[in-house]
Amino acid sequence: MLGICNGAQVLVEMGLVPGLTPGQIEVALAPNHMAIDGRVVRRDYYSTWTHLRLAAAPERCVWTRLFEPGAVIALPLAHGEGRFVSSDEGLFERLLAAGQIVWQYCDESGQVDERFPITPTGATLATAGLCNVEGNVLAMMPHPERASWLRQVPQDLPGAIGARRRAAQGDFAALEGAGPARGVFCSLGAEVQ
Repeated sequence: MLGICNGAQVLVEMGLVPGLTPGQIEVALAPNHMAIDGRVVRRDYYSTWTHLRLAAAPERCVWTRLFEPGAVIALPLAHGEGRFVSSDEGLFERLLAAGQIVWQYCDESGQVDERFPITPTGATLATAGLCNVEGNVLAMMPHPERASWLRQVPQDLPGAIGARRRAAQGDFAALEGAGPARGVFCSLGAEVQ
């Protein structure tokens, strides 16, 4: 099961993710908190392209099996309440150690940073995607469905994926090729080696 954006909120509010204690709501998706040096610079709805680093082993989650360890992908996000939080201090550290924090916000080089704008939501431990214990349910705030084809990538996006998109201009076959998030959906049917 994959819940994206509002779907991620449903999975969290149902207690399916992280799913440590059946029937319990262990995390929440709170309003975005965008601050620089303690000063709030923006509130509520935010839309941008961001980078995510695969924080778990690829085989840990059925939605990441086709990625290389530590893979970095560019994705759009668009939401007002996407900040993964918990009242259980230390929970996110335990989730990271257990491989349940699947995706973390990072810069283009893969360096995770909880500060805005690298983590555009203010999420604990820069969490962008969180799976259940079994690895078959993923709550993800950025939108992989909006980056599955190369044609969905903005031409002015900086970095390698933006350069690849610009190079494909006018080439229909290339534009219909895999975008940075295609692997999320293709991983579901992938066999674990």
